[in-house]
Amino acid sequence: MGETRVTSRVYFGSRSRCVNPFTLAGIPYRVVIAPQSFKGSADAVAVAAAIARGFRRVLPDAQLDELPLADGGEGTVHALVREVREETGLTMTDARYVTGYHTSGNGYDLTVLMFRGPATGTLVPEPGGDARWFADAAAIPDRHPALRREMFDAHVAQDDDQAIRAALADAGITMEPLG
Repeated sequence: MGETRVTSRVYFGSRSRCVNPFTLAGIPYRVVIAPQSFKGSADAVAVAAAIARGFRRVLPDAQLDELPLADGGEGTVHALVREVREETGLTMTDARYVTGYHTSGNGYDLTVLMFRGPATGTLVPEPGGDARWFADAAAIPDRHPALRREMFDAHVAQDDDQAIRAALADAGITMEPLG
């Protein structure tokens, strides 16, 4: 820390500028931008984009991950459509809420909202992604018990309710339907 002098009740000081050691090592900043909407002004997608524009002005080499959050309100479908397009290259239209769960187990606690609707375009997973298209839900290999529950309850896959309950219990997962 540099010199400090006191004038009345105002303190003036100087210190060396902080240096990001990652930048020195050639590793750029990575920033996760995860806002909710500004109700009545902008949805979460627009807010994330605005924040990202500001970061790009200051840190042009930073890796920015825009993850708009939705709480089931007005911006949820917009955030869903954007994420589907980004992850798969498909444009989802007429997305409709199907069901939701409070899910916990193995150190996590989350709310899952399930939507369905038609999608158009060509499936092109984002780099590093593993999006795949299955014409029949039964063809999905090694379905996680939570996915089995969601698909069964949404009537998009046939399954055995008791077998799903047992698989969830074996995995230490609880799923409570939202009201």
